[in-house]
Amino acid sequence: MGLFRRMLDDVSPAYGRRGAVTASPSRQPNYRFDWTRDGALTMRQVVAELRANRDPVQRLQNVARLKAYTLFSWRKVIRSGPAGLGEPKSELSGRPFRGPWGRPQNDGPALRALTHLEFADWLLGHGEESYVKDILYTRERRTGSPITRDLDYVAPRWWEASFDLWEEKKSYHLYTRAVQHKALVLGAKLASRLGDSAGVARYTEAAHQLHKALQDHWDPQRGVLKATLPGNDHGRPTEGRTLDSAVILAAIQTYGEGAPFEITDPRILSTAHALEEAFRREYPVNRGRRGAVAIGRYPGDAYTGYDSRPGGGNPWVLTTAAFAELHYRVAREIAGGLAVTGSNRGFLQSALGDAGQLREGMRLRPGDALLAELRSRLTDKGDDYLNIIRQTEAVERAARGPRWVEALSEQINKKTGRFQGAENLGWSDSSVVSALRARSEIDTPPTRS
Repeated sequence: MGLFRRMLDDVSPAYGRRGAVTASPSRQPNYRFDWTRDGALTMRQVVAELRANRDPVQRLQNVARLKAYTLFSWRKVIRSGPAGLGEPKSELSGRPFRGPWGRPQNDGPALRALTHLEFADWLLGHGEESYVKDILYTRERRTGSPITRDLDYVAPRWWEASFDLWEEKKSYHLYTRAVQHKALVLGAKLASRLGDSAGVARYTEAAHQLHKALQDHWDPQRGVLKATLPGNDHGRPTEGRTLDSAVILAAIQTYGEGAPFEITDPRILSTAHALEEAFRREYPVNRGRRGAVAIGRYPGDAYTGYDSRPGGGNPWVLTTAAFAELHYRVAREIAGGLAVTGSNRGFLQSALGDAGQLREGMRLRPGDALLAELRSRLTDKGDDYLNIIRQTEAVERAARGPRWVEALSEQINKKTGRFQGAENLGWSDSSVVSALRARSEIDTPPTRS
């Protein structure tokens, strides 16, 4: 996978310490930092490749990359800045970033823990139990270990306000809570496997409380999951946000064991449909498009990729790829059938188009021609989302000439259809890699935990 190899260029870059993961080589805007969130999402794709690729040489290389990431992350944590483990980013040398920024960002420790937990699971199945017990998960050292330190940060703080994944709002976020929930569930499973009964109890209880809190994000009047609930930042009230693609990112990044919402949850699908229709209206680049459209962060976004101004927001590569992955995951999950409800019908009908009519209360079962057609149309629509990104690459190539080195930027200009913002963004790469992996798994039966 060429894109996967390009994503690996962000790992241990020549201008950073071994194990660091640069968000982007861009200097304008300056993204040459190791963001905890971005780095964890990149390295989770390395773990996924480790599971899928049996080539012994590439496996050794990927294990070495992950161990270097573990060491860099641990050094970074030991030297953490003002917000401790909630620091959003560090210098690529591992030195803390102490400039003004939105802190804490508590999704970071959960995502880093998830990467290490998934790595630990693979290692335990491949004869490296000692590395897991001595390095990744131990309570023998006074300073803890990569997994225990992150989970012991998350478990007692999940209810605290923090900044969202877009680094704009300090409040209570579905995305942060969702990845925290998955990390705690998988953490309790590993703790049980390693005989840490105290860890099992601590992580299980926190996950239980998180699951209850996540239900508060459902807005039955609007029929969507609210991305951010109103909060209070040191006595100052903070606004919530309803429609936000962060909800879809939460769904795909917690897919599988430990997910607080099933990928086919009607609440997720109704939120996705509402977002799609909002962006269809908002961006000129989407005019005339049927089916898939370029997806932004949230309606009314102001960030241009360089600064913020009213009406400045654009579609993003990573959110558009997230919608592709959502459609692939849903196509996989409904192979065993599904019930059409008032909440999921809009999403499903949008994919099915004129190939059939879905009615509330209808039950589709394996062997039904309509179910087979729906799965095919969901896959096609996922492809259409990725084709929007490919079309943007084509527009960029035509504008820059044949010498342009293909690289996914942060945003897609809502008027011109060209790339905008930080170039060669690692999060864009990892999102497309994740979507392509999801497509390759459509006909693989889902694993039930």
